[in-house]
Amino acid sequence: MIRSIAMHNFVHFHEEQRLVFEEGANFLIGGNSTGKTALFELIRRCYSNKINTTTSSVLNENELAYAVCHFTVPEHYPPIKKLELFPSKEEQPKELLACIFMKSQGPTTVKKSRKYRNKKYDCYKVVCSISSKDSIKTFAHKFVGSYGWDTKQLDKNTKGCKQISLDKSATDDVMDSGRHKNIHDFYKIITSDFESSTTGSSDLAETNMNALYDWLEKGYVGILPMRSIGPLQWSKSKLNKHKSRDKNYTNADCRAEILLHLLNNDLVDKIQEKVFHDQIVYPYEFIKLKRKIEVSNAERKYQSPKRLLKTPEGILEAKQLTLVLAHKEFSTITIEEPDRGMHPHMIKKMRDLILRRITGKTVLIITHNPSLIDRWAMSRTFVSSKSILNETICHSICKVPLGYDKLCKPEQIQEMINLLFSSRILFVEGKTDKIIVEAIFCLLIHDDKIYEDKGISTNQKHFLLATDIRELSGSGNGHKIKKFCKKMKKEIYILFDSDVKESKCVADEDEDDCTGECIFYWKNGDLEQRFFDILDNCQDGSAMNAVIKIFRMDLQEGDEQYDSIINYLRYRREIKKLDEILEKCNTSSSIEIEKIKKNKNEIHTEMKKSKKVIKKRLKKKIPDADSEDIEIIAREMIYKSKEVEHFIAFLQSKSSEKNRKRKLSQTDIPKIDTFSKQSLQNTDIEEQNTSGKSLSDDSIGSHTDQTQEFSTMSIENI
Repeated sequence: MIRSIAMHNFVHFHEEQRLVFEEGANFLIGGNSTGKTALFELIRRCYSNKINTTTSSVLNENELAYAVCHFTVPEHYPPIKKLELFPSKEEQPKELLACIFMKSQGPTTVKKSRKYRNKKYDCYKVVCSISSKDSIKTFAHKFVGSYGWDTKQLDKNTKGCKQISLDKSATDDVMDSGRHKNIHDFYKIITSDFESSTTGSSDLAETNMNALYDWLEKGYVGILPMRSIGPLQWSKSKLNKHKSRDKNYTNADCRAEILLHLLNNDLVDKIQEKVFHDQIVYPYEFIKLKRKIEVSNAERKYQSPKRLLKTPEGILEAKQLTLVLAHKEFSTITIEEPDRGMHPHMIKKMRDLILRRITGKTVLIITHNPSLIDRWAMSRTFVSSKSILNETICHSICKVPLGYDKLCKPEQIQEMINLLFSSRILFVEGKTDKIIVEAIFCLLIHDDKIYEDKGISTNQKHFLLATDIRELSGSGNGHKIKKFCKKMKKEIYILFDSDVKESKCVADEDEDDCTGECIFYWKNGDLEQRFFDILDNCQDGSAMNAVIKIFRMDLQEGDEQYDSIINYLRYRREIKKLDEILEKCNTSSSIEIEKIKKNKNEIHTEMKKSKKVIKKRLKKKIPDADSEDIEIIAREMIYKSKEVEHFIAFLQSKSSEKNRKRKLSQTDIPKIDTFSKQSLQNTDIEEQNTSGKSLSDDSIGSHTDQTQEFSTMSIENI
């Protein structure tokens, strides 16, 4: 079963990556086209010599591209039958390295037409077997090809297969740390020995290498996303006719490949499969009759079995999963979105009653569903993301840091789970801030309710749509969560009250951490102060009434606080009137002036008391307010609050900065011409847009100025 993969420069992986997997379930999340399926593609290429039809694209053709998988052999795995290669049990493989290396032979030669593209590269496929007695057998197969070739073309241009002499220290370095330098050194040893070997390539070496691949491939299966087995896609289909019913049923049975192959299969552990089945598939029962599958309901025995096409898709997904997980030979299983047709309760049953109980296998699961992730799953979750470097898409994958779930209270765990699925986050300090900022964003995006001169561009709307707003629950966790999100390659914006800026802890953190360029501080107070921007400047009676309505929630006329806003406005008028009198008192006696000033100070003191009461109560009552009133207040803030105007301008300027910061210097990544850019279109299986909304696909900007972490980091050390 797979324990780790190290990769660099294949597909869109610009940075070196090393992912270490745990026994049992591991989860991979992220937006569409962020490298999740590309990771599975590279694992598949390392695992097999037969199931690939194309070669993986290379991001930078002037650098070495590699994918190195480390496997361990489970106790129950059948021994390899190539006895002349491994004559005794002690010499049977216990660990394996399967590698792909691609390196260009020289500078790129590119002409206008694709058919003239003739840059050559050396491709090495390497399999290294390590026994329990540390006996090492290594085989390398060399090919010479051109970028864009498929595997058939590559096979025709082989340079032979040889057995390579390799020290255990070289394999240990790759398996234990898998750093960029270790793998480059490993590659140099392989190529040097291959080229300098006095013995020529041999059919025996190739036979033995293929035997290892065949044996390794028995333990691997990749499950693709479940796409409807039915031929009907809509009610207007020409097949939506009574005469086509039997044909539709038959076609659906034929398309259910996994069920046809594994139902009644002796390689499926019947006892284990029944345990899984009872947890998630029951009361549905599947009956295979030659090439026909029927489904009955154990709780409705009076009903006749129904054809497979009538079975809910979530049940089909669940049955496929139980059969695959109970297979005796499969030790590495990659599954893409096993939960597409399941409701949240069923997904949780799958996670808690099946996935948590897997042993002796490594299961890698791509999901877009937050329901599949909980505290247990967090420690086994990897987050994929993308950035734009020199107008070229680059992917990276990071493991969720240890201790991440400790950053939130138990009742906030779902918020922290959702955060993992976000690509750009605006953190605000509390619930009131979140409600008001969300309302402001909504008005700016759907701008039919605000004046035209307050509108924003389409690109800026895209920026806001791709931004999730999260609570910090007070500023104390801000620096920890900010650092976590940077580790996870997320774009971070933080909205702080002005008092935070005066805090030495946060200010120092900002200076040490990229100068806090994505933090916005209210210059005057906090978000609640923006209500006073309305009260002080508003001419709109509806906005004033909305503020008063929220303030007076649960208050009765005659209560001490009932008229606080009215009193505040009266105090403001009185102070304004006294200021006007003072301006005209140039000839008045000093005694009279002092009397007016004293009166003004007394009124000002009372006004401050009212202001404090208003702010405290509004903060408490905003979460319970009607959405219509919140919208009215948010609109008035856009119109009347200079601070809100500055905040919107801040986000707009930062989105522009992200565009400017996308490009790296030439020393980081060479400019890749349009013709030589390779995309996931060359992969065997492309990622499809399977969620209603992409978590990371936005055309505005991506967080790129970070370095990949390879070892699992802990929040406690942040």
